[in-house]
Amino acid sequence: MAVTAGAIIVTGSTLATTVQAAGSTAEQVVADHTSIYSGKIAELVNAGWAPCAGPVTWSVDPGTLTASQVSQETARLQRAFGTWSAATGLDFRFAGLQTMAVDEPGLQVGPADGSPARPRHIYVAFRGSEVVPAFVNTVYGYAAPTLADRATRQITGGYVLIRTDHVLTAASSDPRSLRSLYVHELGHVLGLGHAQREENVMYPIVTDQLQLGAGDVAGVRQLLTGCSVQIPGPPGAP
Repeated sequence: MAVTAGAIIVTGSTLATTVQAAGSTAEQVVADHTSIYSGKIAELVNAGWAPCAGPVTWSVDPGTLTASQVSQETARLQRAFGTWSAATGLDFRFAGLQTMAVDEPGLQVGPADGSPARPRHIYVAFRGSEVVPAFVNTVYGYAAPTLADRATRQITGGYVLIRTDHVLTAASSDPRSLRSLYVHELGHVLGLGHAQREENVMYPIVTDQLQLGAGDVAGVRQLLTGCSVQIPGPPGAP
């Protein structure tokens, strides 16, 4: 089951003045989270991944990135996955490089050979704006779950699509914002929609924030399904 991807707007947008709520108390920041399915697929609202169902694998299609760039971005992605793993107990494992196909109208990413998407797998692909026309202005990424069960509200697949020219620029000029972009995108794959407060990584304008906000942590943990796991307490907890 697919859902419209979440666009990441990094700079130059009026969204900063229209989305950000005035003032922020700790309680407001914690409560600042939503399901990516809200307003889209009612049966899947608050769907999430099951930590005890086994590892979640992920693969990368580097597109036109060089071998050294692939190595650098894979390491950056590893750290982004680690950020969410620490908050959720999900076991993310890199499965290697893979050629992928991008269905541009639906912004779907999957195996290039047409084979079915692997269960509990996340496909990450790098593409230029000349390939994905949806990459316009300051939109640098899209991501969403692609497989979800309505009965159990369990997500079992997803994709991340990153704009290559932004990677080539930000990798040297602003690497923190690039890693923050990856963390944000992965939040969509895990089932989170956009936040309203800039203290949370899921706020739609990505800066250089690398740590999850209290709302990100509370939100993604609320979405976990299928089992109970021991995970660290939220930021600031005793």
